[in-house]
This record gives sequence, structure tokens and C-alpha cells, in this order.
Amino acid sequence: MPIIALCHIDRMATWEKGKTEFECPHCGEKYECTYMNFPARDKGSFNCEKCGKEARSWDGCIDYFDFKLVDSKPGNM
Repeated sequence: MPIIALCHIDRMATWEKGKTEFECPHCGEKYECTYMNFPARDKGSFNCEKCGKEARSWDGCIDYFDFKLVDSKPGNM
């Protein structure tokens, strides 16, 4: 039987959802994405559309999705 790691969430709290911005640590492209807190751990990663390298990874109670390029810089790569 698989074991699921549960994250502490106040019983009265709702699942927080919002937007955040970040830059690819390799080429500096700016992205916006949506995040949501979950009661169980989530793991994933996102690769930059410009350079193809891993721009963001996560392993915890927050999931990231709906990645959008905010400010494309010409000539990067």
C-alpha cells in the first residue's frame, strides 16, 4: 500500500491559489505561473521554452502549472 505524505493544513483553511513570477536560472527568461497548495505532496518540474533547461522544480505541498512566458528576450540561447 503506497504511503502518501500529507502536508499540514489548518482545517479551516482553503486551498490557496495564486500567481507567481520567476526567471529561468540559465537564460533569464521571465515566466508567470499559477500555484496551488495541496494537502498531499506533489513533485514536478518545468523546462524553459527558450533554452530547454530545467527552469523550476518542486517537491512539496505546492503544485505549479499554467506556465507562460512573460518577457521574451531576443537572441537568448
